[in-house]
Amino acid sequence: MSEKITVYAYIVLSTALIVVTAGTLFFLVEVEANPQVNDFIDAVWWATVTVTTVGYGDIYPVTTAGRIVGMVLMFFGVALIGAIAGMAGSHFLDRLEKRRHGKKSRSQQ
Repeated sequence: MSEKITVYAYIVLSTALIVVTAGTLFFLVEVEANPQVNDFIDAVWWATVTVTTVGYGDIYPVTTAGRIVGMVLMFFGVALIGAIAGMAGSHFLDRLEKRRHGKKSRSQQ
C-alpha cells in the first residue's frame, strides 16, 4: 500500500511543480504582451486550467513563447489524465481479481 501512496504523492507533487513552473514561464513571457495577464495568479490560473484540459478561454497566450508553454502543458495534462485513469483501472482490476480468486492482488504481493 505504501508503494501506491508514493506513486500518488509523486504525481501530485510533480503536477504542482509543473503547474507552478509553467505558470512562471507563462507570466514571464506574457505579462507585458497580454492584457489578460495582470499578475502571477492569473498565470497560475491559466496553467491550472490548461493542465486539467478545462480550457475556459478567459486567458490564452498571445506570444509564440506562451503558445509553446501552452502546448507542452497540454501534452502533460493529457498524459496526467491517462496515468490517473490507468492507475484507477489497475486498482479496480486488482480488487476484482482478489474477490474472484481469494488471493492477494498484484499490488499486495
